[in-house]
Amino acid sequence: LDEIEPLERAHPAVIAMRLRILERMKRFETGAEIARGAVRLHPEDLDIRLLGAVHVRRATGAGEALRFLQDSPETFHGHGGYWFAIACLHCQLGDLERTAECSRRSIDLDKSFQMQVLDHPDLAPLRASWCGTE
Repeated sequence: LDEIEPLERAHPAVIAMRLRILERMKRFETGAEIARGAVRLHPEDLDIRLLGAVHVRRATGAGEALRFLQDSPETFHGHGGYWFAIACLHCQLGDLERTAECSRRSIDLDKSFQMQVLDHPDLAPLRASWCGTE
């Protein structure tokens, strides 16, 4: 990616790819720094915001990642991925009521999130509460 022309490095797809690579490398602090700058440059890019939230969470915690996501444009509210990410963060913060609400919203917007709610490790506390095994 460093061989791409400097102006092209700021393209949202290039930034998103860089964030994916940094995630695999577990370089979350660097990814969080890049994401914070990238959302100022591309505030309407959902992928950058969601990928950035992963880095922010790993670098500084779920609370900071939740603030990072909630500082998004309202246009994101129509995307299931946005609400799924919010649900995961609320769950990690122990707010199972908000987790359930945001999970339902994600599924209402995109049925594919139904399986993710049932499988994603971040939502294990929610699933445990359904069975009374918290």
